[in-house]
Amino acid sequence: MLRLTTFGGIALTDGERQLSGPAVQPRRLALLVLAAAAGDRGVSRDRVLGLLWPESDAMTARHALEQSLYALRRAVGDPDVIQGTGSLRVHPERLSSDIAEVTTAVAAGAHERVAALCVGPFLDGFHLSDVGEFERWVDVERSRFAQYAAASIEQLALTAASRGRPADAVPWYRRLADLDLLETGRTIRVIEALVAAGDTIAALAAAVRHERAVRRELDASCDPEVQLWLARLRATIPPRTATHETFVERVTADLATRYALDPDPKRGSVALTWRAVDRASGSAVMVHVIDPRVASLAAPQHFQRALERAGAIVDARIVRVLDVGAGPFLYYATAAPPGPSLRERMESDGPLPVDDAVRVARDVALALAHARAHGVRHWDIRPKHIFLTAEPEPVLVGGFGLLDGLSGPADREPGSAEMVIGDPAYLSPERLAGARRRGDTDDIYAVGCLLYHMLAGHPPFGATGGASDASRKLSFDAPSIRLFRERVAVAIERLLARALARVPADRFESFEALARALSGVREAL
Repeated sequence: MLRLTTFGGIALTDGERQLSGPAVQPRRLALLVLAAAAGDRGVSRDRVLGLLWPESDAMTARHALEQSLYALRRAVGDPDVIQGTGSLRVHPERLSSDIAEVTTAVAAGAHERVAALCVGPFLDGFHLSDVGEFERWVDVERSRFAQYAAASIEQLALTAASRGRPADAVPWYRRLADLDLLETGRTIRVIEALVAAGDTIAALAAAVRHERAVRRELDASCDPEVQLWLARLRATIPPRTATHETFVERVTADLATRYALDPDPKRGSVALTWRAVDRASGSAVMVHVIDPRVASLAAPQHFQRALERAGAIVDARIVRVLDVGAGPFLYYATAAPPGPSLRERMESDGPLPVDDAVRVARDVALALAHARAHGVRHWDIRPKHIFLTAEPEPVLVGGFGLLDGLSGPADREPGSAEMVIGDPAYLSPERLAGARRRGDTDDIYAVGCLLYHMLAGHPPFGATGGASDASRKLSFDAPSIRLFRERVAVAIERLLARALARVPADRFESFEALARALSGVREAL
């Protein structure tokens, strides 16, 4: 039986295989969605024509509809998947859909089922260019299903709280807040639930997240009640032993004999990074000093060994680690990359040309293969670690050894804690589910995310890495890249489907195999 999923994206599957090619041409998928959403009553042909071909004359539109129906039935191999003459409806024994299941669950008051199915916005990221009527229909339906999801999730949270289990209510309130970061009432309920569960740090983080969203999206101050919570929660957290300015002064003084540091470091989530000049060689370098809060959770000797192993690798595609220090603070120095990071390039210019994107992904795979041959893995591939160059120079990959150095070896004792560093949008499904780092499969998945991001302008399951994105990644295959960039070759679509397979064993068997596939695709462009 075919399966249509529409929440958190769109996918059409046949058993365990996600369909591609003609079956998922956007207008045909839209036709299937309209029929599925109409349920048993069906949707009239005139309604379909008005939504999908609003600018065409009646004869042209009817002909286009008949062609689409024929092509869709042929592509999925089932002439009865959509039935009807005056009205169109899906055959319930030939295609199941989450749209129908959500509607049934809402009518039955099955709140957990509604929450399980609504893993993201309806048709998230799916668009039909220049078809405004369909886009308006999607907006209305998206709002309706969002209300259903919010009502069910809120009921689940209230039920858990009423049973005297505030910790059980927290995940539901978090999901409720994720539906709309600007909604004050939901944010306050999240904060109250977290405080009741004894997690004031997470409560403060939720309040700060809402405050920043309101300031960014509305250019306004958050609600006075949230401001009051911010003040209360900040008062419960002990002050740091040293201010940011004091730490910067200390680093500058301690490293002054070795490096001439620029006055203003760039502050990231893990490290402060200075542009600098190596006084001994006169060469430009980048000095990365680990934030004290992160460094306090790491083992200094292990950090030094991990970065020294990475520094022993010499390859044209790898940013060289030149120096490592483990006291009185953790730091490492690298060669200054010759070009912008991939993150900077995409922030300024958006998606890359297809040939450039494939070249970047291939060079990243080759860098990973070379490092792995020297016993070093990355485990944190994402755009900030990729530095672009003009052909024929290879792309550079930085960040080797950092995650290992901060979070400990991948083969540590079972049950021991592991610091999770990285972008959730790039983490593999098994890592999000709590599995430990292993072999090449995590980085192969991340390279797939990287290529997808370069082509579509966003990672396969969204850029936020929020709860809904993670849930979709654990439950569904990545949506076809051709939903967002129709002219991408089918060979690239298939390559991405394999690199992003939910089951690790279904991905490419090695970095070398991935690099060969990317080279083959590029030669065929």
